[in-house]
Amino acid sequence: MEPERSDGDRRHTRRYGWDRWSDIAAHYATDPDDALDLYGTRLCCYAVKRIAWT
Repeated sequence: MEPERSDGDRRHTRRYGWDRWSDIAAHYATDPDDALDLYGTRLCCYAVKRIAWT
């Protein structure tokens, strides 16, 4: 069972996780639903694109 996230948890992760592209892309690759919930669609898409460019 996964711990429940609050909106504050999501806001904090999105604000301070913006520069961890490889971690976000890896999270999205292994569990896309959880990554989208935690980081949001925009940040996940950007991370995947950023990793693809490198």
